[in-house]
Amino acid sequence: LEPHLRLATGDRSGAGAALSAIIPNVPAEGHGAIWLMFALSCASALCTLDRFAEAARWYEALKRQKGWAMDWWQPEIELGRIAAGNRWWRPAFEHFERAIERCDRETWRPFAAIARLEYATARVTRRKPGDRQRATRLVETALPIFQELEMAPYAERAHSLRRRLARGRPAAGLSEPALSNRELEVLRLVAQGLTSPGIAARLGVSHRTVESHVAHILAKLDVTTRAAAVAQASKGGLI
Repeated sequence: LEPHLRLATGDRSGAGAALSAIIPNVPAEGHGAIWLMFALSCASALCTLDRFAEAARWYEALKRQKGWAMDWWQPEIELGRIAAGNRWWRPAFEHFERAIERCDRETWRPFAAIARLEYATARVTRRKPGDRQRATRLVETALPIFQELEMAPYAERAHSLRRRLARGRPAAGLSEPALSNRELEVLRLVAQGLTSPGIAARLGVSHRTVESHVAHILAKLDVTTRAAAVAQASKGGLI
């Protein structure tokens, strides 16, 4: 607990020194509640100190953990922070989305709000099409929860991020890039259930070209899976 207590008082140097003494005693691989508690605690503190490469030593082992203790500590949030800090964007977003879905379902409101704030921070850091809009929605959902539950440090972070997003907001009338005609064509074929090779054969292009179109579609629609892209496009009347 010492690193977290020091971080809570703003003593980043002391927290870093405490972590340096603890980390050699926490193996990269382990199991059980005690190991999980120490590994998650160290990884969380390291992420707060922006020492993401060091936090990554527990990433793979934490992903494999199962059992009741995983519900208690909500590791998906910390896994997302580790992945985002190392710029592993797709797994980071998947961790945060799973955390949000689970916490919303179980009505774990503090965890749900924290997951949204960390997800928003990652989106802002990546700075791809759709990230700013998604981050804004995430922050606007999380902030009232922090305020209601009097989670002051998190509320301050959310306010700061919201101000940052507002400063960079595009002028009225501007929107995210629309899908091109070719991207719409690819998305319609995805909706029909075709795989990338099937789409490539249908359109007479390479598999790599199709994958590139799909990547652009996911970024523009601000989603991480093909199924989500089809669902959002259908809802918006694009296909």
